[in-house]
Amino acid sequence: MKKVVMLVLVFAFCSSLWLSADERQDLWLKAAAEKNPELRLQYFEQFLEKYGQKEGKHSKYMYFNLSQISFQLKKYDSSIQYGEKTLEYKDLDANLKLQVYLILANAFNVTKSDLDKAYHYAGLVIEFGKSIKMTTETTNRSEKISKKIDMHFIAPAYRIQTHILFEQGKDNPEQLIEATQKGIEAYKIHRTERTRALILSLAYKLSKLNNVDKAIEYVEMLCDDEEGDAKCYNMLGTWYNKKGDKEKAVFYFDKFYKNQDKDDQAAKTALNLGVLLSKKDKMKAIEYFAEAFLLLNSDKESKAYKYLQHLWFNEIAKGKPQEEQDKGLADILSAARSRLDI
Repeated sequence: MKKVVMLVLVFAFCSSLWLSADERQDLWLKAAAEKNPELRLQYFEQFLEKYGQKEGKHSKYMYFNLSQISFQLKKYDSSIQYGEKTLEYKDLDANLKLQVYLILANAFNVTKSDLDKAYHYAGLVIEFGKSIKMTTETTNRSEKISKKIDMHFIAPAYRIQTHILFEQGKDNPEQLIEATQKGIEAYKIHRTERTRALILSLAYKLSKLNNVDKAIEYVEMLCDDEEGDAKCYNMLGTWYNKKGDKEKAVFYFDKFYKNQDKDDQAAKTALNLGVLLSKKDKMKAIEYFAEAFLLLNSDKESKAYKYLQHLWFNEIAKGKPQEEQDKGLADILSAARSRLDI
């Protein structure tokens, strides 16, 4: 009889273990399959509450999922808590570790709770990401993996470091230079308009802190790119003009002018080009003055027309018969209309 009772108790105990294991597995699968992030977070939190104290194969993935979903739902403090807990597991695979580093870098940066930690974790993303790329065999698949690591991990980490350096040293030229260099590293591996705009903003800030040469150096890196844009050219033209390098100023203002919509702003650029060239290349200056005049709706009270008149009548056509002077000016305006397609 005693043996029968003992067998019943053993069977009951084993059954409870199997039931518990089944419930645990079911809850895990339910959480993993849920698409709604809020519900998914709830299920993983239930899992943590029920089974979190029991170390098992699910534990590190549980904390990782809690950190990732919390970040997605902008619960950054929870994301930090769960992310740092995930990193306590020494056997984390490379993919998970890289993701957790980036989550923590972003979370600390967004909350501004500890920018030093944000910078540190971003550095780990860069270091670890590069390490993974170096150990990957050279195959078509590995090249795709490397590009994904660059795009989704290393470039964002460089951008985080760029923002942090800027936040901590807005009026410190050396720190702004370091920030800009980080931004350029991000742009080299993943060219986005957002990163480009960030570099231009930093360069502009440097120019205001009397670091025009460094500002020019960084922006010229972007303008050498095929995607060089009007804003980029205008900044360079302005800075070279400030330095007294008229040749470079004309070069970039001309590029800026050609990439602009032909409006009042373009008229100002044409006027500026005319002034810069009025001593070195009078005929080219006249062409710009004529275009500026036409872009200003043929306003004869404008500076463009007055400059045009002075340069043509008093210098280039001086001494010629009046009729020839008038015809020459008419031809200049006609040619300008043709260039502007007016």
